[in-house]
Amino acid sequence: DGPQALAVDGSGNVYVAGTLSNNVFRIAAGGGVTHLVGPAAGGAGVLNGPRDLAIGAGGSLYVASLFNDTVFRRTAAGVVSVVLGAAGDGAGNPLDAPNALGVDLSGNLFVLGGLSENAFRVTPGGLVTEIIDNSGDGLGNSMISPMDLAVATSGKVYVTGQSTRNCFEVTPAGAIKEIIDATGDGTGNILSFATGVAVNGVG
Repeated sequence: DGPQALAVDGSGNVYVAGTLSNNVFRIAAGGGVTHLVGPAAGGAGVLNGPRDLAIGAGGSLYVASLFNDTVFRRTAAGVVSVVLGAAGDGAGNPLDAPNALGVDLSGNLFVLGGLSENAFRVTPGGLVTEIIDNSGDGLGNSMISPMDLAVATSGKVYVTGQSTRNCFEVTPAGAIKEIIDATGDGTGNILSFATGVAVNGVG
């Protein structure tokens, strides 16, 4: 009920999250449907408003639970655990309303907080680092109401600011650059309500 998130793994399995029913399903390439995570989140907590999905190494599935500020991981063996909660990095940078996920080639998980207006990197070992906040690039280009996140094969992360009508690039080394703003292409084709971002194989 209320499907709003999709992911596809390397074997062609499709994953679907029902944001209102608080369920996540896998649809096999052959068509079989399997229920993977429900409202009880496999005993790891409560799944409340799954908003995005991402596939990690070894067939792990990540689920962003929008309404209780939690990101869950379900392993290929079916074990569900919390990988990031409302405390964020535990250093005063909280996670509020996670609405987008991404995974890089090294297995790092990236989580976007829509209401906390920040993004985190979670390493395979569990180290959490805030990589961008609402100050944006720190040069006067802020990031307000971020809506989407994409990860390139280079490890660069791209984040949209819906209200600020812009998009930022964050390198693995932590350099932040605004790559587009409300002026769009600068010839009259403006950018407004920046809700989505994607990156292809050549960046």
